[in-house]
Amino acid sequence: MTEQEITILRALCQGGHQVYSPQNSSLAALPGFDELVASFQQMKKAGWIELEVEKSGKLIRGYLRRYKAAAARCTPHGREALRLLGSD
Repeated sequence: MTEQEITILRALCQGGHQVYSPQNSSLAALPGFDELVASFQQMKKAGWIELEVEKSGKLIRGYLRRYKAAAARCTPHGREALRLLGSD
């Protein structure tokens, strides 16, 4: 688990339900958002978060925009993972 993933999980556990979307519609922002959603999907597989993803499938200047938005919420397993990591 990366420091960024720990930071995101900590924010979710403290803040409840959060919605994420690309910072803007620029071509440069889309790959980073796809990576964020991929991290969320790994955390969901581990049982640490509940995740809903709104898929897009639109081409934006040659880049396939896979996701429009992601909503995530921490689970009790996520809180336990943070406690075990000493990051709560």
